[in-house]
Amino acid sequence: MKKKQFKCSSVNVYPFVGKIAKKLHGHQKKCLSLLLSAIVFSGTVNTYILAQQIAEWTKTLFDSAKKRIYRFIGNTRVNDVFIYEELAKSLLAGVKGRPVISVDWTEWHSNLRVLAATLTVARRSVVIFAQSCVKNRFIRSQNSMENAFLTTLLSFSPSAEESRAFV
Repeated sequence: MKKKQFKCSSVNVYPFVGKIAKKLHGHQKKCLSLLLSAIVFSGTVNTYILAQQIAEWTKTLFDSAKKRIYRFIGNTRVNDVFIYEELAKSLLAGVKGRPVISVDWTEWHSNLRVLAATLTVARRSVVIFAQSCVKNRFIRSQNSMENAFLTTLLSFSPSAEESRAFV
């Protein structure tokens, strides 16, 4: 009995992925589609679980799939703010009433911190924007980074003037 092959179709399922994909090159489009499909399929953003899933779908080694994910994430030619913006706009457009957005710092690895904004959707928090920084970059305070983060986040809202209440 043949095992049913999973087809990556996140570009068709999620309209914002198609919009983002237009701005990416061939391998970047495929990797983004694989990543988003693996996230939806597995329900996690754990890179090891995602790499296992991608390796299974593409019939490649786990280490190759993991390297593929890290290359995509570390690719400076991929505009991560644009990706977050399209994701946030897509999710915010479906929210009835005022969106509930939480912003918080998270420790990540030994010297990195991540400032993340999450949108509450159907009792789940979905990351709609995140930025990382090296801890020792905060010489005086982290307020300037937080203010820039919130300004960028606010620009993602379809109705920015109405959304000022959550900042």
